Amino acid sequence: MDLRAFIEVLSAQGQLRRIEQEVDWKFEIGRITREQQVPLLFQNVKDYPGHRVFTNGLSNAGLIALALGLEYGQDLKAIIREAKERLQNPLTPTVVAEGPVLQNVVPAHEIDFLAFPVPQWSTQDAGRYLGTWHINVSKDPDTGARNVGVYRMQVLGPKQATVSTSPTSHLGLHVAKAEKAGRALPMAVAIGVSETVMMAASAACPY
Repeated sequence: MDLRAFIEVLSAQGQLRRIEQEVDWKFEIGRITREQQVPLLFQNVKDYPGHRVFTNGLSNAGLIALALGLEYGQDLKAIIREAKERLQNPLTPTVVAEGPVLQNVVPAHEIDFLAFPVPQWSTQDAGRYLGTWHINVSKDPDTGARNVGVYRMQVLGPKQATVSTSPTSHLGLHVAKAEKAGRALPMAVAIGVSETVMMAASAACPY
């Protein structure tokens, strides 16, 4: 179930709150998200007509159950049991040569992070964060083993963003190996993936 399908499930079950009035990407989206603690779809973001921002998709156990394909009222122990079972029986990734992601390509010289309604989530944040609920995909420069994690990314300009990682994280280890070898580390960033992928990416699983 991709993110759009999940949003429709939430809507059909009366779990989604659509915010129709204009909201400011600076502080207001973050404030409302923290205050309401229910799935929210901001449909009118200041300066960004036609763009939407979705938050709080997994803000309670019932929503986690829905994302896993279970019933909303599922017992928490049953949800944990299902998650453990899936961890013990991982799916083998399928690598493909092409897909829908390649149907919408922007040339490097046209990239502009600020063309998206990137929120500044709180007054404690130093700026706007492009990556807060997203995945970073990298490969070990030596072994080629892939890692998927969640590493926060602050926008510094139209074409530049930070990646926040610790030296002991899998991405940090990949960066260190690449630096030692004197080469760049390729990394993919995916925003708007399914909630189950987000759960896996943030679970700090071993290789």
